[in-house]
Amino acid sequence: MRIEASRQRSPGQRQAPTVVGPIAGRVERPTPITMIALFQFGKAWLLLLMVVVQQYAPEALHRVPTLTALIYIAAHGRNTQGLLLPIIGIYVAIVGCGLWYLKQWARRNLIASSVVALGIWGWRFFRDWSDGTTTLRTPLEEQTVYLLVFLDLVVLLYLVAYDGVPQAFARD
Repeated sequence: MRIEASRQRSPGQRQAPTVVGPIAGRVERPTPITMIALFQFGKAWLLLLMVVVQQYAPEALHRVPTLTALIYIAAHGRNTQGLLLPIIGIYVAIVGCGLWYLKQWARRNLIASSVVALGIWGWRFFRDWSDGTTTLRTPLEEQTVYLLVFLDLVVLLYLVAYDGVPQAFARD
């Protein structure tokens, strides 16, 4: 790290010192981690907003199919009742903050969450295929689950194998 001295421009005016080069001990957050953290914040915001909507206008949730699909992706399922939704929303926000600040526990939690979600959906797809039935009731649910599985797979691959991601979390 090098600090360049400030020069005087005119009598009484000084320019602030400028830091040149990388700052010691600082690790840049990889772009995929920033995107995943922002995605987590968006999911948390949506889930917590749905808690408020359920409280004051519960019929609105079922009138907009896109909203139902977004909740399905954010909550990993169709159950949006009771105390579980705000708990999931708060958990997702905490993990998003942990990712933002490059905390190892957040990376591990999200890896575990993605592996569990992929395992559950893989098992459901296998059971549906072997029984000749379907868990998914509508084409919208089907597309939503495929998007959910794809997003979980992308998040898992970024957290495990993307260049520089494990090293960025190594300092925690």
